[in-house]
Amino acid sequence: MLNKFTRKLNPQEISYIETEILRLTKKIKFQKRFTIVSMVILFCLSILLFFLFSDNFKTGLALGIFVLLGLYLFTSLWTNYYNIRNNTRSLENHQFALEHQVAEIIQCHSEAILKMEDSGFEGPDYFFQVEENLIFYLGGQAYYEDEKFPNSDFEVTRIFGKEKAMVFFDLQNKGIKVKPQIVIKRKGKKKYLQSEKFPKNYEVMEGNIKTLENTLQMSR
Repeated sequence: MLNKFTRKLNPQEISYIETEILRLTKKIKFQKRFTIVSMVILFCLSILLFFLFSDNFKTGLALGIFVLLGLYLFTSLWTNYYNIRNNTRSLENHQFALEHQVAEIIQCHSEAILKMEDSGFEGPDYFFQVEENLIFYLGGQAYYEDEKFPNSDFEVTRIFGKEKAMVFFDLQNKGIKVKPQIVIKRKGKKKYLQSEKFPKNYEVMEGNIKTLENTLQMSR
């Protein structure tokens, strides 16, 4: 059985997002102040060094130091700009999520599972038989096998910001751990990933896990 629905954020989720907004706001302020202070210190240091080494035979050394400080300043400013930009985007996404108050929920009940092992760093793939002719697919680094997952009854909660940027993820296992009936080794996984019928994450596809390998192979 598979249920997909949306609901309002619960108090714990709201508290988490508010905490992240506060953390990001403080971090951005610190990064901006650090950038300004760094510019002032480096500028003053450059002027000081230039006067200290301004003798004729030390002019080259002064210019060399000045160039190195300039490169360091440019690198520092670019790094801080990049970090500020990313943190600002993350802050806007969290604010968007808090404003719209929507959590997307997926509830899955299944004990018939096909697993494709992780072939790199993208994480494993799971296919759950949720109805007689319907398969639910999910995969990624959030779903590495542990003492509880894959589970016969689990719930995935996702909260998104702008342009489907995920700001909150939670996986709750409510049933028992289930051993996949079918396991495809990492060496044989690549040929299935190239299939036109390979689903996108969290998609439902027609079929049965017992014949899934044939279905994916025929659509290459």
